[in-house]
Amino acid sequence: MTSLVQDCKNLETQDLVYIEKAISETSIIARTDTKGRITYVNDLFVEISGYSRDELIGKSHHIINSGVHDSEFFKKMWQDINAGKLWRGEICNRAKDGHLYWVDSIIFPSTNEAGEITSFIAIRRDVSHLKRSENQLSHDLKKSLVITRLLEVSISENTFPKRLRKLLDILTSLPWLPVKTEAGIFLVEDNQLVLKEHVNLSPQIQKFCAKVPIGHCLCGKVAETKQIVYASHIDEQHVTTFAGINPHGHYNFPILDGDELLGVVVLYLEEGHKKD
Repeated sequence: MTSLVQDCKNLETQDLVYIEKAISETSIIARTDTKGRITYVNDLFVEISGYSRDELIGKSHHIINSGVHDSEFFKKMWQDINAGKLWRGEICNRAKDGHLYWVDSIIFPSTNEAGEITSFIAIRRDVSHLKRSENQLSHDLKKSLVITRLLEVSISENTFPKRLRKLLDILTSLPWLPVKTEAGIFLVEDNQLVLKEHVNLSPQIQKFCAKVPIGHCLCGKVAETKQIVYASHIDEQHVTTFAGINPHGHYNFPILDGDELLGVVVLYLEEGHKKD
């Protein structure tokens, strides 16, 4: 960065004007005072954030805080720039309409002739598309690892009930699948679903759902359609209920061998969980 500044000093004034124009037209730029209040934003900042200049000027960057980063993240950033250092990192922001976007950020102090910090300048580049690709690759890898673990369990020498229990243990412990540690596996017997193994299902659920007719309630609907069923809460689809049932949502999905239905898996969700 020091060499870059020196190179800039050696440039002609007209060259600096062209460079400034190029940066401004291709980067998201903001200037703040020493308290972090926004004093300038360029057009790209307005465009990506969804806020007008009037809504941004005088505010801190908290207006676009996504909540993704903890306080230590920003504490370290402020320590660096207040010490006169350049800070660089990826920041997740939240636009006015609520969507998240990622920016590769360079933030550095601007000083007066006495060397005193008078403001901070942030130059950012939108890298949301790169983060999405990165997250998708990571998600695909995690799914592949889960499939491998499930296959290992299916061909293990454990007894059948132990294999079913192990499958549920894996499904309820996935860090990227925010399910509760409650689940069950039903197998098809005599044209109905029979609860064969479960994790932490209440005695009432075990009783009322010991056998489920095809087409009845959520699990029965999965068996009938051979399609995944999702519910964010106990609704009209949840036919089997009782006094005192805990609020929850569901992912219910079929176990298939080709087109043949073998059973159904039910995973419990926190009430209000959004479908992924």
